[in-house]
Amino acid sequence: MTEIGRQPWTVFGLITTENSISPNVSAGSILFSLIMFTAIYAVLASVMAYLFVKVIKKGPYAAEEADHHTIDPFTKEGYDVVS
Repeated sequence: MTEIGRQPWTVFGLITTENSISPNVSAGSILFSLIMFTAIYAVLASVMAYLFVKVIKKGPYAAEEADHHTIDPFTKEGYDVVS
């Protein structure tokens, strides 16, 4: 009962697991596919790790210092800025 649902190409009562195997796929093809998927995911993981380290080494963004010069709106200087 635990194997029902794990093989979507096998239909319970119609196609058995024995009839579901493909005679055209060799063990070498399966091994090659497994090795290639592993290699591709290893390369992608390496690129991701490299980019993470690169961004982490840059550090956080530097906050730009804003001009905190306050102007009294009741002075001539403040009046010129507002108008």
